[in-house]
Amino acid sequence: MMFAMKLRTRLFLSISALITVALLGLVLGLVSVMQMAKSQESSIRHNFTTLDIGLKLRQNLGDQ
Repeated sequence: MMFAMKLRTRLFLSISALITVALLGLVLGLVSVMQMAKSQESSIRHNFTTLDIGLKLRQNLGDQ
């Protein structure tokens, strides 16, 4: 005979599983957003460096 669970126990386990999956999804989303922000910050820093080098080059060419 199969192990018979009470309805209350089944509901508790299903809600617990649902909350666990939702929390895992939130953590995964948070990690991906943090990685994307870090990548974007590095890209912006690189772009500002490129703009600064371009400005210095333009100033040096103007001085000549």
